[in-house]
Amino acid sequence: MKGANIFVVYTSGDGTNVTVSPRLASGYQMPTYNSAAQFTLLGGSGVSDGKMVANIKCSNCKSWSGGTADFTASSGSWIYAAHSTGGPKNSNDQSATIAQHNSNMQTAFTWSYSNVKGGSSVNPFVEAAVSNGGGSAPTSSPNSGNGNGFGFAPVLSGSQATMNKRLTAHGILAALAFVVLFPSGAIAIRLASFKSVVALHAAFQIFTYLVYTAAFGIGITLAKDLKVLDSRHPIIGIVVFALLFIQPFLGFIHHSLFKKYQTRTFVSHAHIWLGRIVLVLGIINGGLGFELAEQMHMASKSGKTAYIVLAAIFGAVWIVAIVVGEMRRSKRPTPPKFTETPLVERSPVNGRFAPKQAALCQVFDSIFYDVPMARVKFNANTEYAYLQNFKILQNIFAKHQIDRPIPVESLVKCKMQDNLEFLQFTKRYWDQYFPGHDYDPVSRRKGQAGLASTSAPAPRAAASTARRAPAASNSAAPRTRTPLAAGGGAASAALREENTVLKETVAGLERERDFYFSKLRDIELLIQQSTEIDPELEKEGGLLAQIQTILYSTEEGFEIPAEAEGEPEEETF
Repeated sequence: MKGANIFVVYTSGDGTNVTVSPRLASGYQMPTYNSAAQFTLLGGSGVSDGKMVANIKCSNCKSWSGGTADFTASSGSWIYAAHSTGGPKNSNDQSATIAQHNSNMQTAFTWSYSNVKGGSSVNPFVEAAVSNGGGSAPTSSPNSGNGNGFGFAPVLSGSQATMNKRLTAHGILAALAFVVLFPSGAIAIRLASFKSVVALHAAFQIFTYLVYTAAFGIGITLAKDLKVLDSRHPIIGIVVFALLFIQPFLGFIHHSLFKKYQTRTFVSHAHIWLGRIVLVLGIINGGLGFELAEQMHMASKSGKTAYIVLAAIFGAVWIVAIVVGEMRRSKRPTPPKFTETPLVERSPVNGRFAPKQAALCQVFDSIFYDVPMARVKFNANTEYAYLQNFKILQNIFAKHQIDRPIPVESLVKCKMQDNLEFLQFTKRYWDQYFPGHDYDPVSRRKGQAGLASTSAPAPRAAASTARRAPAASNSAAPRTRTPLAAGGGAASAALREENTVLKETVAGLERERDFYFSKLRDIELLIQQSTEIDPELEKEGGLLAQIQTILYSTEEGFEIPAEAEGEPEEETF
């Protein structure tokens, strides 16, 4: 009520009349006497049947230090309160000490000025008293009234219900945001573990911020009407609202950097700790709000008690979730770093280095979690097995509409530029779309020998190294020509010429083979895409089914290269 113009009424010294003390409210302390007030206590005032009545005419109540009033309007907002314990005051001192009013004897109301307007020479209260059969009005005096007759203007309480509704709406929405919704979103991100938990957390917290925005708007208008904007509760509420505004942006940056680096950064800690600080501050500010409402006698103690109990329960669960979440995080295995296992290997086709198709399948499986890893051939050592892995990868690209062609032929042939570009694309795509969940590559590949396993590939790798060792030592040592036997020069030249011709023939056949293979591969991919869109095309007897039969048919004597032991042949188309 800071800045309010107050008329305090208590019984006069003899207990038969009333003393009026005009005062100005200055905050949470006893209002002080306003000696500048120009008022007259009119006839009809006094004490009767245990009730005090003060009919006052004020000459300078349109403005005062701290506020104004517009009496030309049809109505105005007022507040009344009473102190009913301890007996009558019985004092003529207008600066007498007064006690705080009772909490159940106060309210705000709208006073209709049309019912109390008289004239410069008319006292409507005396007229009302006379018409009701009361006594004559005495001469008015500045401090006391006469109890021989009195009447009063009706008080119309119209805005109190609206103000109470606004206060209730503000309290419920703000408490719901900080005691229930914000902690629930924080608990979910700590304890829940599913693919879309981050998106759910973000959407839930943004929705809660909108709820608090509604509470904030109602609270600001309410604080303006009650003239308490400079108190602790609204000030802290404004600070909390401003801090919460930057939380979504910090959260987005935190998640993006976490996906990239797989660890918390400075922004991560700023987002986490700012959220914790603001949440605690909001809960405390709710208690300050109840305290302010109690001081203004606009809230009950039962509401404050319910708020404290609810805040204690959700706060305790939230703290437990933080502790459990941090413990889980400390025990969580390091997220998969596919660079720990080489993504490239020496191709058995031509000895060049190329990306491991199985490793590429595992990379995209960590993103989408739907790659048929049981069908991926790890430790593939034939071109046929390479192609099977690439078929699986192409199907995944088509399923998730990844607009990036896979240069199968170039990758299988270990062309450096194509392989490098595809590895760079894979790295960028994983950085951008890896959801940050826990991923167990060993369980996903159903126990197959993995890329980092040394038990299965070790013998083959050792044998390959042993076979290549002499060649490496010969290349390192200086070469010396062995003199040709006499008479062998012509034969050697003929052999070299024949070898050159054979090499050219093989190269030409390989180019021709690769040319037709690429055409067949394009046809195969076109059929696969068409059947995925419309499975009816794959019915037996259809054109596409006949084409597939021709593509996958073999001639007598043709044998599919054997796979590694213990790995059954599976359909991969």
